[in-house]
Amino acid sequence: MSDRVLKVVLYSIGSTLLILIITIPLIAMLWISGIQYHSRWNILFFITMITIFDLLAEYIGRMAVDGFATLFSWTSKKRLLFRYILDFFMTLLITHFVDEYFKGVSLSTGGEIIFAILILLFTAVLEMNTNEEKEA
Repeated sequence: MSDRVLKVVLYSIGSTLLILIITIPLIAMLWISGIQYHSRWNILFFITMITIFDLLAEYIGRMAVDGFATLFSWTSKKRLLFRYILDFFMTLLITHFVDEYFKGVSLSTGGEIIFAILILLFTAVLEMNTNEEKEA
């Protein structure tokens, strides 16, 4: 087997594992939130849409947090609190609009709130783990 084929195989396996690592917790969070769907492909498309819009909102939110923190000279605790509040409401807003305009999946209002809270907790735990790894 040549090096090129081996690299392609390893890249394919790594990409597949990364996609599974990302989508399985999201599907579990949606299941806990009480999702109703027509097919599994609708759930994957729903997650893809939320992820794309949430990544865009994440960059806009970070710029807003940095701007407000600089403008008002916030401490790191106020900055973190504002960022988490903004992330929660942005995720809730994105989930609501994707849910309303995508008819293959249905979440209740309570389910949207639960999903936004679970996403916030998931990202907070991931950030704490990455911060601990950076300090070590």
